[in-house]
Order: sequence, then C-alpha cells, then structure tokens
Amino acid sequence: MSSLRVAASVVLLFFTLAPLEAAAQLRNLTFKIHNFTTKVDHFTYRNNDTFQMRYIVADKYWNRDKGTIFFYPGNEMRIEPFVYSTGVMWEWAKYFKALLVFAEHRYYGESLPYGENSFKASETADLEHMAYLSSEQAMADYAALLTWLKNNLAGAKNSQVVAFGGSYGAMLAALMRVKYPYIIDA
Repeated sequence: MSSLRVAASVVLLFFTLAPLEAAAQLRNLTFKIHNFTTKVDHFTYRNNDTFQMRYIVADKYWNRDKGTIFFYPGNEMRIEPFVYSTGVMWEWAKYFKALLVFAEHRYYGESLPYGENSFKASETADLEHMAYLSSEQAMADYAALLTWLKNNLAGAKNSQVVAFGGSYGAMLAALMRVKYPYIIDA
C-alpha cells in the first residue's frame, strides 16, 4: 500500500471517528427537565389560562458567582433533540462556566397549552386555541421563564444571558435580543 493511500486512510478514519467521539460525549449529558407555569396569552386580559412549559437545565459547569446563562429558545419540535444536537453550547459551557437552559416551544413536545385539545376545533370556533401559537407568545414565554430563573435561582440574578439557536430558533434568539434587551444580553 502506498504512503498516499495510508495517509488517506488515516485521514478518513479520523473524520469518521471524531464525530462518533463527539456524539458519544453528547449521549452522556446530564440535565434535569422542569416545568414552568406560564400564561397562554401574554398580551390581553381576555384569557387568564396557564399551562406547563417544559424546560431543561444543565448546571454541571455553572459557576453561580460569575457564570453566564446560555439559553436555547425551542424550535418546532420537542426540546430533547436540541439538547443533544447543540454541542457548541455544551463545549463553551466549560469555558464560560455557564448554566444551560433549553426551553420547549409552546404547542410542541409536551408544552401543550390545552393538552390534547390544543389542536382541535371547538363547537364555537375553528381551532380557537391555535390563535396562541405565535412567535410573539413563545418569546413572551421565554422572557417570563428567564426572568423567573434570574429571580429564583441562587446566583442567577446578575448572570448575563446569551441566546443561541439554529433556523427558527436562531430567529427567535435574535428577535428576543431586540424585543427583550433587558433580558437577553447577547
């Protein structure tokens, strides 16, 4: 076998095994799933209903005295796949002593404002509950969650919040920085 073929084989092996090693590390993540009570409608007084929004916290690397909060606003599916596929947050958490928070988007996963009836039409209106599925309502959920965490989690009050995301989640992260600059620092 020529040295060029050996070198090519080694490079190919490296690029095959490196992602497997990274994936193996992500499978061993430690985190806790919580529920946060939030409003179904943040913007009017007509609806006082609340629901349980799921969120995930990983505090393995967090330094309560000077750590950052890395926040991932959930996309259009349950939250766990984002926990396992957002490796950069986990890698950077070590260096920034960060608390990781992943919030599930309303109407996805188990964060259903009206449970099984979230997607059903009622006798009086067509899909009336779907009126609360919007990026504005989701961002208000996230703002309420982050405010609650900063006020109730020891050491979080003065922590800066950095929002991450991909695709729709990246749009939410960027819009949250614009709409809630007093909550999202970067």
